[in-house]
Amino acid sequence: MTGGELRAALGPIERFLPAISDAEAGALAEHLNLLLSWNRKMNLTRVSDPVEAARKHVGESLFLAERLESGARTVVDLGAGGGFPGIPVAIMRPLCQVMLVERDIRKGVFLREASRGLANVSVAS
Repeated sequence: MTGGELRAALGPIERFLPAISDAEAGALAEHLNLLLSWNRKMNLTRVSDPVEAARKHVGESLFLAERLESGARTVVDLGAGGGFPGIPVAIMRPLCQVMLVERDIRKGVFLREASRGLANVSVAS
């Protein structure tokens, strides 16, 4: 899924979501693609359709990111699993430090890979 395809998938719910830049759409799509790829080998989500995953996982995460207090500097995602809502929040709120907490070691490995390019994300497992 490309950033443009992600935007199209979010189309029916876009009025509830923040505006996203091309760079943000690309980063969100990249995370979703990685999630769906890893999901074939380990259970990160029951949702396997890219459009449904975009709406359910990315859309709901963007809804949260939009509604966080403007001064929020730290977010903790407990039971982060596939990185939702934490990674989209980190993408949309780069000044906010996001800690992803996951007790499952394999999911923690996924989260470290998924957040590799995000300086504002740390993973605890």
